Amino acid sequence: MSADKYLDILPKGVAKGSTLLKLIDWLNISPYQVITSGDSLNDLSLFETGLKSIAVGNSELKLVEKIKTLNNVYYSDFPGVTGIWDGIKYYDQTF
Repeated sequence: MSADKYLDILPKGVAKGSTLLKLIDWLNISPYQVITSGDSLNDLSLFETGLKSIAVGNSELKLVEKIKTLNNVYYSDFPGVTGIWDGIKYYDQTF
């Protein structure tokens, strides 16, 4: 469950994070070119990939609790797409 109201049902072994890593490999692109973002518990596997990630300002508290020890996550103060833009600017400055 995410946001205490969404139920995602996926085949065993399928998740956003593992699928994204397979896509990156299939496209033969560098993981350094990819930034993930999310706001709810169903995005957890994206953050756990180790890729640069953005947790937007209105992120679900259960997600924030689970990712607080991950050092690949930038926490934006801004919600939604504004938070994503803020995170992209943050990562652009770190190169």
